[in-house]
Amino acid sequence: MKFYFFLLILIITHTSILAQDSIATHEKLNNKFNEVIESSNRYQEYRVIEIDKINKLKKEVTSTVEDQDIEINNLNKRIEDQVIQIQELNDQMEASKIDIAALEKGQDSMELLGIQLEKSMYNIILWSIIGILTLLLISFIYKFKNSNTLTSTAQEQLAQIEEEYENYRRNALEKEQRLNRQLLDAKKANK
Repeated sequence: MKFYFFLLILIITHTSILAQDSIATHEKLNNKFNEVIESSNRYQEYRVIEIDKINKLKKEVTSTVEDQDIEINNLNKRIEDQVIQIQELNDQMEASKIDIAALEKGQDSMELLGIQLEKSMYNIILWSIIGILTLLLISFIYKFKNSNTLTSTAQEQLAQIEEEYENYRRNALEKEQRLNRQLLDAKKANK
């Protein structure tokens, strides 16, 4: 957009300069014609112009026309060059737009396991994985606490059973020893 504005200003400036040159040339030629007419002799309603003056005027007009043709050709070539330059700049601008679109697409997408995904899909997958892992962790913690509680209860019951068994064994041993003593005492008394 800035380039087009700059080009417009350049063309307007160049046109005004050429218009001034054209006006100056036009006035110069006009003055020459007036000079030739005024310096010519009158014959009735006609003016008689010397051949040298008319040839000189012809040469100046021809020279001016040739200069104008050269200037027109130069300007046409310059316009063609500017059109080519504008086309090249437009092509560069299109290439830049394509590059920008590719960069924006690259910024809006991410790669996961070699697969190109949009950021929203990437976020969904990532948070789904995090959610699943969190649920698994909570489940593991719950099962661990439950198992730990069961293990603690089982250990307490085992300790109680071992204590009861130990008491029973001790009582049974004491009872056996008492019975053995009574038996020995009875054998001694019978003898």
